[in-house]
Amino acid sequence: MVRITEIKLLDKMLLIGAPGIGKTKVLKQLAKQEAENMKKKFVDISEYTTIPDELLNDIKSNPEDYYLFLRVASTHIQPDEINALAIKEGFADLLPFRKLYLFTIPNVYGVLFIDELPNAMDEQMSLLFSIIDEKEFSWGFSLSKNVKVVAAGNPADWSRVANTLPEPLRSKLSIINVDPPTIDEWAEYMDKEFLGQWNRIVYVYLKFSQGDFIRKPDSDTEPYPCPRSWSRLALYLKDVDKAQMTPFDEEYVRGTVGSSVATKFLSFLREDVTEKDFEKVQRNPEAFFDFNVGKQFLFLYLLSTNSPNEIMKYSGLLEVLSSRSPDMLILFFKIMDRKKRVELLTKNKDKLLRIIDYIKDAI
Repeated sequence: MVRITEIKLLDKMLLIGAPGIGKTKVLKQLAKQEAENMKKKFVDISEYTTIPDELLNDIKSNPEDYYLFLRVASTHIQPDEINALAIKEGFADLLPFRKLYLFTIPNVYGVLFIDELPNAMDEQMSLLFSIIDEKEFSWGFSLSKNVKVVAAGNPADWSRVANTLPEPLRSKLSIINVDPPTIDEWAEYMDKEFLGQWNRIVYVYLKFSQGDFIRKPDSDTEPYPCPRSWSRLALYLKDVDKAQMTPFDEEYVRGTVGSSVATKFLSFLREDVTEKDFEKVQRNPEAFFDFNVGKQFLFLYLLSTNSPNEIMKYSGLLEVLSSRSPDMLILFFKIMDRKKRVELLTKNKDKLLRIIDYIKDAI
C-alpha cells in the first residue's frame, strides 16, 4: 500500500482507506495544485449551497478558465435529485441541477469526487456506475471530457455498512489501498492549515506513542484515534493548560480518541517535570537520560516553549542529543515554533554550527 500523501490524481480511481486519514483533504489539495499548474481558477463547488448566477454565467462563458471540485457522499445521491423535469413548448424535458450541470459544460476542468462509494445502496450504485464508467447520467447528459471522476471509501473491516462493489464497476476502476500519513506529515498539515492554533504537545505525544496515531475502536460505541480526531483534539487543547485541565477537558479527550488511548495521553500530560529537573539538566546534560522516556519527551516540549535565550542555556543538552539521541534532537526542533526556531539558529549560528549541519536536512 501507499500512504495517502503519496497518491497521484488520476481519473477513475477508487481510494480505499481507514476513515479519518485525510482522503478528502489530500484529493482537494491535489486538485488545487493541478489547477494552479494549469493556471486555472479553482472553485470548490461543495462550499456553495446555491451557485450564484454570476459564477454560473462566467463558467459558461469561459469554461477553459475554470477548474471545479465537488465532493458528494454516494449515500446522498438519489436518482430523482440528478435532474428536474421542465416543460417547454408543450414538451417535457430534463435539466440537470446546477452543481452537476457545471461539470457538463464543454472544456471545463475539474474533479467530481464521490465519497463513501462502498456505502451506496443498489439504486444509487446503478446511477453511480454510469457516472463513473461512461461519465453520463440520465438521458444523455455527459460530463466534460476534462473532468476526472474519483471515488473513495472505507475497507469492510472499518465499516459495518460497506458493501461489495459490483464486479463490472471494479473492472472500470483503479482501486488504490492507502495508508494514513506519517505523524510528521500530519504535523506539517496542521502547521499549514492551523499555524499557531493547535497544541503541539499532541504531536510530542504521538511521537512518543506512535501506535496510538490510528487504531480501530475498542467497541462499537467507542470513539477511536485517527489523524482526524487528533487534529480536533490538538485544536481544542490550544488554550488548555495541561496543569489545569478540568473534568470536562479530560472527558473531551476520552470522547475524541477513546478511553484507553485517553488514559495514556492524560498520564503523559501529568508527567511531572520540575524546575529542579531543568536545573539538573542545565548543570549536567547527561542527566536527561536518567528520566523515563515519557518525561524526556515532555521535557523537550517544555524546553521548546521557552525563549531562544533561555534555550541556549541548554546548548550542552543539544550537543549531547546530537551524538546520543539524534531523533530526539530533530524532534526538539520540529516541535518548536518556526519563527522561534529561525531566530534561535540565526542568532547562535556559530555556537550551534555542528547541530545546524546535522539537522538541516531533517527540518
